[in-house]
Amino acid sequence: MTEKISVIKRMFSRYFVFILCALAFSGWHMLPATAQVPGFDGGGSEVREAIGGTEGGGIRDLFGKDRPTARVDNVRDLDDFKIVDEDSFLKYTAEIHEVPYGDTSLSYRLRLPRTWTKVTQYAEHGITVQQRLMSHITTFVAPPFASVVPSVTIQAMELQHEIDARHWLKNYLLLNGFTVTGEVRGDDLRQANADFVYVRDESAYAGYARAIFHGNMVTLVRFDVPQRFVRHYEFLQKRAVDSLTMVFPKSGAIEEWRRDNLLGEVLEMQYPMSWPRKRARYNEDGLKVSFELHNEAILEGKVNGLIWLSVIRRTSEMDLKSELEVFRREFERRYGFQINEIISSEPSYGPLEFDYIREEHYKVGPDRHTSSQELRFLVMADSKWYIFIYMLSPPEQTDYYNWARNLRAFEIIKDSML
Repeated sequence: MTEKISVIKRMFSRYFVFILCALAFSGWHMLPATAQVPGFDGGGSEVREAIGGTEGGGIRDLFGKDRPTARVDNVRDLDDFKIVDEDSFLKYTAEIHEVPYGDTSLSYRLRLPRTWTKVTQYAEHGITVQQRLMSHITTFVAPPFASVVPSVTIQAMELQHEIDARHWLKNYLLLNGFTVTGEVRGDDLRQANADFVYVRDESAYAGYARAIFHGNMVTLVRFDVPQRFVRHYEFLQKRAVDSLTMVFPKSGAIEEWRRDNLLGEVLEMQYPMSWPRKRARYNEDGLKVSFELHNEAILEGKVNGLIWLSVIRRTSEMDLKSELEVFRREFERRYGFQINEIISSEPSYGPLEFDYIREEHYKVGPDRHTSSQELRFLVMADSKWYIFIYMLSPPEQTDYYNWARNLRAFEIIKDSML
C-alpha cells in the first residue's frame, strides 16, 4: 500500500510539472501581437525588435537566464531617445574636445550623449575621394540595442583643388555609394550639410553629414542611424552634427592663385595655380588678345575642362552682334562642337565700368543631336572693349567632380574682376 501511494505521488508530481510548463508555453504564445513599448506612438514592432521582445517577455525572461548584457534593456532608458529639443540636448550631452594626432589644425569640438563611447579601432573601408583615402579621425558609438548601433564618424583629408564645399560633399557621398536625399545645403563656400541613405549588410541606414573647410583641409562628420529608428534620432542627429566646430578655424584659399591681366590696363583677374595658361594669342595691331586656362587630365594632351578669355578693342566698324557671330564660328571650328540648346540667359555681375554684362548657359556637342559638354559664356561690353569669357566642361551628370572644379574656377575669375 505504501509503495502504491509513493508511485501515485511521483506520477502526480510529473504531471503537475508538465501542466505548469504547458501553461507557461501557451501563455507566452498568446501575448498580443501588437504589444508596444509605452511612450512610443507607432513603430512598436521596431522598438520591440530593438529590445528583444514584447512587454510580456519570453521563456528566458521567466527563468531569468541568457539575458543579453551588451544592449539596452529598455529603450525608454536610452538617453538618445530623450533628446527631442535644445534643453534635453544640453541635458543629456557633453562637449568633446580632441586634438587628433596632436595636430592642432584638426582640433575640434562636438557634443554627443554622455553614454556614447569612443571606438579607437573603427575604420570604415572604401571611403575615397578622387582615388585618395580620407584619414579616419575617430568614431563614437551609442549603447547598442539588438543589432542597432548608431555611430558618429569623423574624417579629414587635404584638399587638392578649389571647389565649393557643397559640391565636394555631394561628390564624396556619390563616390561612396550613398544616395543624397534633398539638396546639399551650405551657408557659404566653406561648409555644407546633406542628408543621405544607403544599404549595408542588407540593412537600410539614414545619415546626416557636415563638411567644414579650414585652409586646404576638410573635416567631415557623419551621424549614421538605422533607417527604422531615424525618427527617434531626428533632433539629436542633426543637432550633434551641427555642433561640430574647428577650434582653430583657418580661412584662405585651398590652393594658391595666380594674378594676371588682359591687355594690362583693361582688366586684372585671378585664377587657381592648378590651371596653367595655354594658347595665348595676340593680334598684331593690339586690338585683340586671348588665352586658355586648362584643367589638365592625367593623360597627356587631354583636358577635363578649359576656360577661354578674350579682350577685343572696339572700333567704329564693330558691333556686339557681329562679334558674337564671329565667336560662334571660331568656337565651332576650334573644338568641333556645335551649340545645340540654350539652358539659361540672364544678366550677370562684373566691373562697374561695363554697362552690358550677360551670362548664358548652353549644351554643346559634336552635332546638332548630341550634347556632350556644357558651355558657360560671359559677355561684358562698354564703349571701348568687348570681353568674352567661357567655360567648357563635362556636364554635371557625366563627371561631377571636374564639373564642380571647373565651375569654381570660372566663378573665381568672375569674382576677382570686381
